Formats: sequence, structure tokens, C-alpha cells
Amino acid sequence: MRYLRDMKVLHIGKESGGYPVSGLCLEIALLFVTPFISQYLSLLVLAVCIYRMVRYDSKVFATDYCALVSFAPLFRIPGMAMLLVYVFIVAGIWYFIRGRSLKINIVTVFIVLLLFYLITRMDMAFTNFVICFGHMFTLYVLIPRQTTESAVRAAKAFSSGLIVSSVYSLVFRNAHQIVELRGKESPLFWGGSIMRFEGLFGDPNYYMALVLVAIAVLIKLKDSGNIKPVWFWISAVIHIFFGVISYSKTFFVVLVVLVFVYVLWQFRNKKVLYGIFMTLLIVVSANILLFSDWSPFALLLERFFEATNLHEFTTGRSTLWTQYVRTIFSSPITAFFGFGLDAPDLELAAHNIVIEVMYYLGIIGCVLYFGVLISLFSKLIRNRGKVTGRHFIEKYFVILIVAILHMSLHGMFQVIFYANVFIGILSCLIVPLDNDGGDPTVTQEIN
Repeated sequence: MRYLRDMKVLHIGKESGGYPVSGLCLEIALLFVTPFISQYLSLLVLAVCIYRMVRYDSKVFATDYCALVSFAPLFRIPGMAMLLVYVFIVAGIWYFIRGRSLKINIVTVFIVLLLFYLITRMDMAFTNFVICFGHMFTLYVLIPRQTTESAVRAAKAFSSGLIVSSVYSLVFRNAHQIVELRGKESPLFWGGSIMRFEGLFGDPNYYMALVLVAIAVLIKLKDSGNIKPVWFWISAVIHIFFGVISYSKTFFVVLVVLVFVYVLWQFRNKKVLYGIFMTLLIVVSANILLFSDWSPFALLLERFFEATNLHEFTTGRSTLWTQYVRTIFSSPITAFFGFGLDAPDLELAAHNIVIEVMYYLGIIGCVLYFGVLISLFSKLIRNRGKVTGRHFIEKYFVILIVAILHMSLHGMFQVIFYANVFIGILSCLIVPLDNDGGDPTVTQEIN
């Protein structure tokens, strides 16, 4: 957390000062002991969150949220969903009221239309409605208020929080309190003794999604010069280790893409010798790790080789997607309006964010839902002159990784999807330190 403390933020009613990291550390420390003492300690964490929300501005909250996402399963009381979900939603309402202004633009039009449409498709699923619209509304409120400085700090907090929560999860992996909270881990092979690491989330696929986004964010920070090389390598190696022991095929494929992009950037930035060194290092490491019996990478590779068709390669997702698409387009009404927010899953959840939104909300709802995200993203880019001058992949790298990941994961009612979207869009504000300074487009909020 040391590099978070040095970043400057705006305090309400005070001069600019260092990021108030002590309150965040208190929240995390309390969450650490919650499973072992009482889950009702989460109420104390909630009080600290509300205090910091009221005391500081939206930039501080963005950092707090990104740091706490990985601890969300600990942040709950019996019989309730993760409290971080409601903290995020309340923050959106609070900062919207405190802003005292409603700016009429295309994003506002989409968010209002989505509100009314979700009301018509809510039926009895009030909780789903609150989670879905609440997160979209808070993204609408928070993202335009961020700056390059707050985006860099939030990105570092996201990576650091995930590392700390992963280490905590590994240390207490078999503690009965954590097992009761998370559930039993999934075996790598049916009936086998090797378990897939899941962090605190009870699902290795959602956990590895956070890990991959964290690695992508680190690459963006490294490319822009916003993180020291030693911190980059230490953090990246730790993330890769935890991602590998999740034994996710998606993790392996996307990791290859991330490594390829990183090496490609070295050549593009005219760091030819470094690029050649990295290429040779990767080739040698891959040969050792992929073909050694002791290596987790070898077990990952075995998962690929055991798949004999598309159904097995996608772990049943391709069959599931076909089933959902056929059901959605079984009639014009369901195609355009969906089945509503209270519709039951077809055996399993859709495992694809686009298909999931189509299933619940139809084509109309899909246009409105993604219209909010795309217009919000587009407006952010248009109002950041220095960002729009960057290379396409460098600008949109993290958000592209988020989009790819959630083509195999659902998320309309999941904190991980909205957290990944939040950090993915914010990452577009991260620009190189060597740009000519003084450009207000990257240091001020969107007007």
C-alpha cells in the first residue's frame, strides 16, 4: 500500500493531501478477522466505508472500492448479499446528490431509458433490479468524476488488494470458517485430489477473471511508466502464480495473449534488445513449465489435450449458449423483450454476458444496457484529448480483455463484472508520464 499513500487526492473541505490509506487498512484488517470472530464485524466495516464516503470525494471512494473488491465475499452478514454491492450503489446515489446537477447527454438518456425498461421487466425480482440498475447508475455517476491520477491509484489498489486477498485465501485455504464461507473447492479432474484455487469467490473462473484484469492493468501501468519495474515484476509473477493454480483454460489462453502483447509493445517502443531477451526467456520458461511433471502449467496443458470436441474444450459452454440462443429466439416477444429479471436459469447460468442480457431483457434491453456502457466509455474518451492520441491497443487494452473474459462469464447480478468494467474503463485514463504535462483533459473531471 506504500505507493497508494503517496498519491494526492482531494479531501472535502481541505487542501490536497496524501491518500488516507489508514482507513482502508482498517477495513481490510477487520475483514481479515470477520470469519473467525463474527460476520457482524462487517457492520463496523460498513460504518467505516460510509464515513469515508461522506468524508472524502469520489476519487478516494474509487480507490477504496477497487481495493475491497477482492474481499467482497468476506464483507457480508448472515442472510444478506455482499455488502460491498450496496456500498457501491449507495455511493452512486450519494455522489449524484452531492453533485447537485444533472447533465443531459446521451449517457443520461440511455440510463433513464434503462431505468424505465428494467422496471417493466422486473416482475418480482426486486433484488436483481437493484443490483443491476444500481451498479449501472453508479458507473454513470463515478466514472466521469475520475482523473488520470485517481485512475492510476485505483489500478494499483485493484492489483494490491487482489494480491493481499489471494495470499490470505491461500494461507487459510482449508480453515473451516473460510470453507463454510466460500464452499468446497472444485477438483481439477473428476474424483481427483488436486483442487482449483478460487480465492474467496467460490468459483475459479470468476477469480481468474480478476487476476487477468489485474495483470492487464499492470501492463498498462508499466507501459505508461506509472509503476516501477520491480513492483511490476513482483506483482505480475504473484498474479500469474495464483492464476495458474486456478487451472482455468481461459486463464492460460488469455495469459498467452497478454504476454504476446507485452513483448510486442517492447519492440514497438524500440526496446529491441529487451524484447529479444523477453522472447527467449518466455520460450525457455514455456518449455520447462509446460513439459515438467511437477509444473501446474503441465496440468493446465493436460486439460486442453483431454478435450476431444468443442463441448469439452469449452467445458459445456458451447452447448449451453446454443440452448440459450434457441430459447431466446423461440418467439418474437422473447427475442425483443426477453424473459424478465425473475426468469430461472436454463440448467446453468448463461456464461456469456451478452447472451445473459438478451435472455433477461431481449434485444431492446440489450441495446439499452450496453448503450449505457458504450456511451459512457465513448464520452470519457472524447473528453480526454491526450488519451485519444494513443495507439488503439494501448488505449483500450484492459477494457478489451474485460470484454473477452466476459464472453465466457455471466455477470448482470455479479459484483465481479461491474468491478472489471469499472477498472477497465478507468484504465483508459492512464497515460504515459512522459507526455507534455499541463493538459487539463487528463487532470480534471468531465464537464
